[in-house]
Amino acid sequence: MGYYTQATNKFISNLVPVILLSLSVLTQTVSAKSIVFKSTETQSTVIELYTSEGCSSCPPADQWIENLQKNSKLWKQIIPIAFHVDYWNYLGWKDKFANNNFSKRQRKYNSIGNSRSVYTPGFFVNGQEWSSWFRRSSRQIALSRKKTGKLTVILKNNILDVEFTPVNLSPKPMSVHLAYLGMNIKSKVDSGENDGKILKHSFVVLEHQSLPTRAHQGKIRKKLPFRLKKYKGHTPGALVVWLSYRNDPTPLQAVGGWLNQQ
Repeated sequence: MGYYTQATNKFISNLVPVILLSLSVLTQTVSAKSIVFKSTETQSTVIELYTSEGCSSCPPADQWIENLQKNSKLWKQIIPIAFHVDYWNYLGWKDKFANNNFSKRQRKYNSIGNSRSVYTPGFFVNGQEWSSWFRRSSRQIALSRKKTGKLTVILKNNILDVEFTPVNLSPKPMSVHLAYLGMNIKSKVDSGENDGKILKHSFVVLEHQSLPTRAHQGKIRKKLPFRLKKYKGHTPGALVVWLSYRNDPTPLQAVGGWLNQQ
């Protein structure tokens, strides 16, 4: 099929020094021991892939992001996330991982000027369109050096505590995002442009929630049930948490890691 293109139309009353969020996580994959994800003050480099099982150009991009499992900087400096969009479902194959909210997220990047158009496969690095993936000689990702703040996530007894200490305060409202990622998933496609292929996905978003933040006595606290659907063959699963300004999907800071040891 080649290169896809689609035209598109164009949370804290005040951010406080410490943002603390408590969430209830309901999952059968999390052990009773504490799992801790922690960033430095330097912004993590978030790599977002917008992909679709209905796009014949996407399997190489899916393979590329899957290979980041072998990268020594994974979870330390690099956070990969694969969002499956739904705007190609009409081509004859409905992507079971696709979500209209993921399509809206990609379109939001375009509407605020962070990309030239909406297409798959589409890469973003820390919220900016990364077209270098299409040039093999230019696929080296420059890691962020920006100081944004420390983000710590502690998961214990199905309770997720998130604490963010920003380097600089901002009056902008923000959001906290949670995403459960499926790993090493095989999917047989029976129609459409990838008819007959067995596709493999990693870092694919299976569950996503976005939570507006609200300041209270210098902290933000929330409790939220976070139910993870059961998918056969999905191993072992990872969790990513990031913060962004409410009307801008660009990750400000992010952490992530395996829910079970690899």
